[in-house]
Amino acid sequence: MVLFFFVSTSGQKKYIRPVKQIPSVSLYNLNGDTINLLTLAKDKITFIDFWFVPCGPCFAEMNLLHKLYSKYKDNSKVCFVTVTYTDSAFVRPLIENRNTDSNQTYSYFKTLSRLDTFRLPVYFTKNAISKQTSFIKSKFDFAGKGEGLSKDKSQFPDQIFRFPAYPTILIFDKNGQLIYDKTGFSDNGEKQQYLTIQSIITKHM
Repeated sequence: MVLFFFVSTSGQKKYIRPVKQIPSVSLYNLNGDTINLLTLAKDKITFIDFWFVPCGPCFAEMNLLHKLYSKYKDNSKVCFVTVTYTDSAFVRPLIENRNTDSNQTYSYFKTLSRLDTFRLPVYFTKNAISKQTSFIKSKFDFAGKGEGLSKDKSQFPDQIFRFPAYPTILIFDKNGQLIYDKTGFSDNGEKQQYLTIQSIITKHM
């Protein structure tokens, strides 16, 4: 089964090349602590995955992401982050591995990723947000309601990093140069993608 989600925050299909150099962009974590990506990435191989709720392929890809994160999370030479534009209040229950009455993203994650625990480091970009009000399972599938995107589309990850759709993985070397980019996800190719990424990181370590 092949899963792709070729939609950018501008709502158009785009086939553009990602940035060649890691950008200076302000990120914040679930606690609201702010840090520049260049500070996180300094002298490290930097792995970034971009996702949002309710992007199905993004969640199907998270099994692969957890395998990679488990391998590199304690390696001081590697910086591993994920970036989403879904608002932090809505993402919090997922990170805490729980559902709420109006937010069953955790169950959605478990269904598609085939995992019981979400363990990835999550960051958000400043001035870019998609406010969610509900995401619950109906009789047939999960469905949600939101309040739309922030007006300034230039601050969304796909515009800053110039990639066409979600999910996207970008990897930068220790000098901040792009060495790998992949948009979309195929669970049939998961093993090969893991081996490819592992080989690239090892080569540049």
